[in-house]
Amino acid sequence: MLKTIIILAILSTISYSQFDKPIIRIGLGVSEPFDELKGKDYLMYSSYRGIQLALIDTNLYKTNYAAQTGINFFGAVKINFDKYNIVRGSGFLGFTSFNTFQSKKKGNQIYLNPNDSNDYFTPPQDYNYSFSAFSFGFGLELAPTSFTKVFSPYFGANVSFNSFTSTLERSPSTYDTVRFKTTGFRIGANFDAGLEYKFSNVFGMALGVKYDLGNLLLKESSGGSTADFYEWGRQNANLNDEEGVFRSSLPNYLSNNFPKQYTANKKKINWGTVYLAVNIYLNTKTKKTPKK
Repeated sequence: MLKTIIILAILSTISYSQFDKPIIRIGLGVSEPFDELKGKDYLMYSSYRGIQLALIDTNLYKTNYAAQTGINFFGAVKINFDKYNIVRGSGFLGFTSFNTFQSKKKGNQIYLNPNDSNDYFTPPQDYNYSFSAFSFGFGLELAPTSFTKVFSPYFGANVSFNSFTSTLERSPSTYDTVRFKTTGFRIGANFDAGLEYKFSNVFGMALGVKYDLGNLLLKESSGGSTADFYEWGRQNANLNDEEGVFRSSLPNYLSNNFPKQYTANKKKINWGTVYLAVNIYLNTKTKKTPKK
């Protein structure tokens, strides 16, 4: 008897589902990093014989990722699971670029003659840093007053799959740029809430906020392996968001490439986004031609 009731309930839900009326949401937002994703600066300043020098901060990759406010672009598809459009399945695709509003930084570096400490010169350098997240995933969304077909709050949660990249650059001149990159794939979750307003049967708008927990699963650490040196020119270093030991020559003077050992902290890659989006309401159901 119980099995019969469950089967009838499923069939009833499917019969009233609105799979022929998907919603496409396209949005733009401003993202703010939190926890260890955020950092004050990726440079530290020192001096040598009265000359101010700009060096890569030793806290970068050790305690934080020095991300600053950025821009988020995303698209999502919503499929209604009931005739009142209250319960929806969702899938999304998005890109977040942090440090968008942070301009390039300038500073001096130093070249030392290892055989003569009085033989040195300090050429100017241009520095740039960015952190980005390419994300996709799926989940559920609730819009409790969507049946009014005008105005409704909504709440959702998604499983997210995130590909993170950080890029550090230095340019001794306009013709020479050296890069260092870290990459990593992590599984996380995000929570979404907002208000949507339907202008017509085709178009509407949504104003919302979203919070991402980017690296709940698959954290990694270099673990002190000699294969995971952080050095200029490397393009695929570990994000090192788990506790462990790594070696880096990035903060050193340019003439000293010997890597120093650092003990990394666990780092959460979390961020929040405020966004404005356009909703496009589709009706894929084929209209039947009336019989004569």
